Formats: sequence, C-alpha cells, structure tokens
Amino acid sequence: GKNLKIESGGGIGFGSTLSQHTLDDYEELTTLNLDFGNGSNGTGAFTGEVLANSHSTKIGNLVSISTRVTVTHTGTTNGSTMIIRQLPYTPVTNAGVAGYIRLVTASGSASAGVAQGDMRGSDDPATNPWPISTDVTPSGTSGTSTWVMFFQYITSA
Repeated sequence: GKNLKIESGGGIGFGSTLSQHTLDDYEELTTLNLDFGNGSNGTGAFTGEVLANSHSTKIGNLVSISTRVTVTHTGTTNGSTMIIRQLPYTPVTNAGVAGYIRLVTASGSASAGVAQGDMRGSDDPATNPWPISTDVTPSGTSGTSTWVMFFQYITSA
C-alpha cells in the first residue's frame, strides 16, 4: 500500500519521493473582493455589492469559492447574463470553470428572467477582464437581488 508521510520540507507526501505527490499548498480566504456585472462586458448597473458567508479554498491549484451576494439594481440591468471578475487567484489559460448560481430573494423591481443556472469560464479566463459568466439573467431598475453560488477553477498561483 501507499504510505502517508510528513515531508521534511513541508507538506504531506503520498507514498512517493516525487514532488508532484506532495500536498504543500493550502490556503483559505474568508474575505473576497468579487465584482459582478450585467451584460457581456459588465455594462449593467449593479452597485452596493455585499458578500456574505464567503469562503475560498485553494488546495494545490484547485480554487473553490462559495458565497452569497446581494446586488443593488440601478439604471438598467437589462436581463443579460450576470458576469463576475476580480477572482482571488488568476485562472490558468483556457481553464475550465464549473459552478452553480441561484436567486434567493429579490425586492423592488429587481427580478430574474432565469433565476438559477450554471457558471462557466470565458473563452480564456486568464486574460478576459470578466472571466466568469452565468446562465442567470437579473433584471430591474431598482431594488436588490440576493444570489448564492459555488464554483471551482484551476489556477497556476
């Protein structure tokens, strides 16, 4: 069988002397600075983004993010898809992004044409200023909408 051992240089080894079999990178963040937009280029009008219950964990090169966000609708949020930027770690070129998002509540004229759906990476999330898009379509000119989401991606950081 394989042996589990604590490596002298730090990390946990998994039955091999090769460095790729050593888990030596683990980070947790409880403060996130995600930015949310509405439209293919972030042109929609969201303000007052409030994140709650946010957690980001990086194990090796896998980043997992879970959060609840309340956004204030101002101007025209035209029902195009919600997009996200300012990730805590830069995705690798052509990284896959997988996740799920769901509307929890809405007030005022805020609503959603599509209230739940998948999250995915842009064509190249490493260089795109808005690296993550979703299937949800917030709309309305006033009020707030609250969303819960979980997503994962690969980083080289």
